Amino acid sequence: MLTLKIASQDIKSFMNTLLRTEVMDFFEVRSVDINTFTHFNISGERIVKKAEQPADSTEDKKETPADKNTKPAEIQMEKIEKITYCKWAEIKPFAFDIIKGQTKPGYIKIVFSLDQEKAKILHENAAAMHLNIQFNGEEAYITSATSQLKFALDKTVDHAWEDYLKKFFAKHGIKAQPVELE
Repeated sequence: MLTLKIASQDIKSFMNTLLRTEVMDFFEVRSVDINTFTHFNISGERIVKKAEQPADSTEDKKETPADKNTKPAEIQMEKIEKITYCKWAEIKPFAFDIIKGQTKPGYIKIVFSLDQEKAKILHENAAAMHLNIQFNGEEAYITSATSQLKFALDKTVDHAWEDYLKKFFAKHGIKAQPVELE
């Protein structure tokens, strides 16, 4: 896990990069939490309307003995579609509108992830690669996290993601210093 701190003198520049440029627009948004005069929570899950079923698929179908033995949980699992997430480019204007104003927010937490296809390019065993940004009103921290498709004791997925993030931050002039965990 990579843990970085944005120095207090660099927070304004970092927030400008985050909220006013396209640098991070490709990240998927898992969640955004902002405390100003109230708590705002934005889920990054995209709302997808299910396609309508053909009329003959349910009305003319007769119940079979197998249908009677189907458990409700099994039926529910069949209805679940793949969850997709909005890109930061789509959510950013709403987050910016909440944050802008006379007083700075007391707390911001944004959880980004790399989309599945890009994560697989970085490492074939990557199930998810997350970038967490947390601002507590005075300090900003960035942490990384990964999960694997198949269990492995090595940390190659973590290292691939951390190396990518370090290069990404350097390329875009994001000044973040490593934090030594005790």
